[in-house]
Amino acid sequence: MVNLQCRTNMATVSWANSGPDQMQVVSARDSRGTVTTCNSTSSNCTFSQLKCGEIYGISVVGLTNNCTSELAFAQRLNTAPCVPTHVTAKVDCNTGITVVTWDAALGATSYTVYARGSLGYNAQCNNTDTNCDFLNLACGQDYNITVVARHNTCVSMVSETVTATTGPCPHSGLRTSLDCSTNRAVLSWTTGIGILYYNATAEAFGSIDKQTCSTNASSCNISSLQCGESYKVSVSGQGLYCTSPAQDWQRVNTAPCPPTQLMVNSSCKSNNISVSWQASQGSVSYMAVAENEQGRRWSCNTSSTSCQISGLLCGQQYNVYVVGIDDKCTGAKSDTKKIRTAPCVPQNIQNHLDCLSGVLNITWQSTGYFLNFRASVVNSKGQMSVCTTPTHYCVVQNMQCGQTYNVTVVAQDEACNSSQSPTEQVSTAPCAPSSFLSNVNCGTGVVSVTWNNSVAGVMYTVSAADAKGARHNCSSTNSGCNLSTLACGTQYNVTITPSRNECVGKGSQTKMVKTVPCVPQLSDVEIDCLTNSAWVMYNESAGAKEYVVVATDTRGAVQTFDCNSTSDGMCSLPPLTCSQNLTITLKAKDQQCTSAPSNSVKTETAPCPPNDVKELVNCNNGTVTITWSAVSGALTYTATLEDVYGDSTTCCTTSNTSCDVTHLPCGEIYIVHVMAEGRTCNSSESEQLMFRTVPCVPENLKASLSCSNNVASMSWSSIKEGQLFSVKAVGTDGHVDECRVPDKQCELTNLHCGQYYTATVSAEDMTCKSKPSENVTIKTVPCTPANVSSVVDCQANSLIVSWSKSSGADSYIATLHDSNNQGTTCQATTEGSCNVTGLGCGQIYHVSVVSSDGYCNSPPTPVVDTPSVPCNAINIRAYMDCENRTAVVSWWPSDGAFSYIAMASTKSGHNVTCETNMTYCDLTELLCGQSYSVSVKAIGKTCSSIAKMTGQLVTGEQHHRGLTNLYSTSFILPSFSTFKKSETMLIY
Repeated sequence: MVNLQCRTNMATVSWANSGPDQMQVVSARDSRGTVTTCNSTSSNCTFSQLKCGEIYGISVVGLTNNCTSELAFAQRLNTAPCVPTHVTAKVDCNTGITVVTWDAALGATSYTVYARGSLGYNAQCNNTDTNCDFLNLACGQDYNITVVARHNTCVSMVSETVTATTGPCPHSGLRTSLDCSTNRAVLSWTTGIGILYYNATAEAFGSIDKQTCSTNASSCNISSLQCGESYKVSVSGQGLYCTSPAQDWQRVNTAPCPPTQLMVNSSCKSNNISVSWQASQGSVSYMAVAENEQGRRWSCNTSSTSCQISGLLCGQQYNVYVVGIDDKCTGAKSDTKKIRTAPCVPQNIQNHLDCLSGVLNITWQSTGYFLNFRASVVNSKGQMSVCTTPTHYCVVQNMQCGQTYNVTVVAQDEACNSSQSPTEQVSTAPCAPSSFLSNVNCGTGVVSVTWNNSVAGVMYTVSAADAKGARHNCSSTNSGCNLSTLACGTQYNVTITPSRNECVGKGSQTKMVKTVPCVPQLSDVEIDCLTNSAWVMYNESAGAKEYVVVATDTRGAVQTFDCNSTSDGMCSLPPLTCSQNLTITLKAKDQQCTSAPSNSVKTETAPCPPNDVKELVNCNNGTVTITWSAVSGALTYTATLEDVYGDSTTCCTTSNTSCDVTHLPCGEIYIVHVMAEGRTCNSSESEQLMFRTVPCVPENLKASLSCSNNVASMSWSSIKEGQLFSVKAVGTDGHVDECRVPDKQCELTNLHCGQYYTATVSAEDMTCKSKPSENVTIKTVPCTPANVSSVVDCQANSLIVSWSKSSGADSYIATLHDSNNQGTTCQATTEGSCNVTGLGCGQIYHVSVVSSDGYCNSPPTPVVDTPSVPCNAINIRAYMDCENRTAVVSWWPSDGAFSYIAMASTKSGHNVTCETNMTYCDLTELLCGQSYSVSVKAIGKTCSSIAKMTGQLVTGEQHHRGLTNLYSTSFILPSFSTFKKSETMLIY
């Protein structure tokens, strides 16, 4: 008997009739023949490791020490099915069917699938195949899916759990509303089960506009909806894998669009405005609104696109706009336009006139907005003064005297003026004379004042005030009066003031009047010896605007100088003429009068500076002679020499007009000036004269020759800069090359080749030249050989290069390059030629020669091209045409050959030739039955070479037919089956 535990696959086998002292061996054989055993001395035995899904054959045999019982067979044992594997579950979002699949389990005859929902809904499905469909799993749940395998006695362990999420349960109860001010749709709904988030969509019926919002809650707002549109609004849900489609939709009409092209027409004469606009989408009617700054509104309603708003207040600013209206919403405002009604008329005009200043003050009152007020003042002549101000008062300056004015005020804004205010009148003060004249009597000091256009009844008062405020007056109703008590040298401000009926008018323009200046007192005159200018000291006089200095010399010549300085009692004169004795006086002066002259003072100016200063440098001994012209009033002269660096100064003083300066260092630059000395002053320095002493002799002369270009680089040292240097080189052939530079090096570029030069350097300036330096010797590059020629010795196969001897050369080198640019050289010492043997055939040799003195090589000679012996012709062949007694000779081209001569000779002396510039030619008139030796002569430009064909050219005696090939050791021969006596054939 077999008892199986399906959950563990443990099988217990039990039996009866177990004898004493015996062991039972229980065997379990599976379908593949694998045997598992267990041993027991009792009446049962347990298998603990049987495989799932197997069919085992169970047998028992008893064993003792000596015997084995017969086998006892039990019924077959089916172990529990294996656990299903690779379980998958997929939900079809369209049909809602959940399909579960798995791999077949060994031993199974059927399967059961369990689905346990997260919200408590459970279902199962049975099938004998490896798949099962759940048709109606509850929506919006996460299901744990497991599978067990079955047969008739056992159920397997549960498979691994997989999760499947069914489509979400649909939402419901869609509700919509519109925020008219923002055109935002507010949506809400009852949530579904299993929906992660919602997508709300608003699609316009009349356009392609589409707006959305997403949320994981039960409401969301769709913004940015276009005005004046009708939208289809719906909501869909999104589960983990599936979508919950929209269940229904609602229509939402957005607020009307704001009207466009708003136009507002207003009139400065009326407080009514006309408003028009372009119709807007979604609007059933319109309302035009004018709102002032205090928030008060005036409006008009219409179903058309224009209306009039009336009764607006004056002087107010209004914001005008239009809105569209439908059955539910008032749309957004149109663009706002600002307008102002005409300003209100000013009231209560008041004025006050200041007679003296001619200033009219006007005040008024007003209400409402204004930008400015425009006060107009018009006289009887129609002349108008206008004052524009943003305040409630206005000051009109410069009211014309003697006039009656009408005053009105108008309020203004940016576009309109109000009506004029009531008119007020005002009369101005009398006029002052438009002009007057003042005349100063320079002799008496009395000032007469006169004017024109006197008006009857008007008193004119003339007032003269000095700087301290003291006044002198005279009055008249006529056209003039005199001021006789004015002090000299004083400045007065004179005005004329009119008056009538206690209204004092504005005074005339002030005119400045100066009385005659007082006479100045001269105290001293000082001469500035450095500049030859003078300082005049005096006691200042009242009323003087300026001073005039009068200088009289011994000859009676008079010079006058304006002195503009009046401070500190001192006046500076410009530089005076040198070497003069002068008498100085001073006068005070203003714009109209000049005082009498002051007391006089005598003085003497400094000597004139020497001129025509010259220097003479003695180039032999270095002495410098300085000369100048004599100066009037000079007692002695001093000449000063200073080097430009300020390191040394040399002076000489003399009563003559020249002096000599000796022992000055070479190559120095000096500045010389001369000064004259008088009794009290010395003259200023003469104009500076610059000169250079004798140049210094250069030292350390060196020469360096460049072999490549035969240029000698000369260098030397000099203790002084700024000089010009001259290098002179004299060759053994008498040739002279020079270079002149401001530096301490230069190049001699025109040296003759193959010469010895003696070179020196001297320093020079514009006046002198130094002695030459110690000399150096320069050996120049050897001359290039001349008359170069090259000749090929055809017999010896050598090339002889020859040239003429070149000056300065110790040896010569000839360089040859063949056509392949392979080179070789040959050398000679004093000979005029050299020889190169072993020439290659068929080459063109490029030959040049240089000369050398062991240090430098000359430039190479021009290249001379010389061809070598042409190469021998090779692969010579001959073909005999017996019928025409002609042989065709061919060969390969020969390097260096210009033409060829093919020759055929018999021992008897018969010769045949042909000449060609090709690589073949025809030998004609050959004799029959002869053996010819064939050769080809290659002819070059100067030489030729001869090559012979291997073998003989044999002419035949008969004419053959039936040509066949015969063979010799070296050549392929034609053979014949038919012969004619007259035909011959080439054998080679």
